[in-house]
Amino acid sequence: MDNECKIRLYFAKEDFRKADTNEDGTVTLDELQQILLQQNLISTADIAHYFADIDLNKDARISWREFLIEYLEIEPEQLESACPGTSLPAEN
Repeated sequence: MDNECKIRLYFAKEDFRKADTNEDGTVTLDELQQILLQQNLISTADIAHYFADIDLNKDARISWREFLIEYLEIEPEQLESACPGTSLPAEN
């Protein structure tokens, strides 16, 4: 795995941990809203749409895999090739 990929995965994991405030391994709409509003990154009106776009399996939770797909700005089928040689999360 190249250094750029290692760095991107490190920061993705750190951001996921910050968002997952109850440490259950997923991010809920409330958790996402809390962190995005604290940082003034998006309007309240747009958060639900953003969440729905990330929640690919529509289970009302963002998994690490779904978060990583959004973070890396890739399509789900590109995840395995995004960082060759890396153990990435399996499909939900």
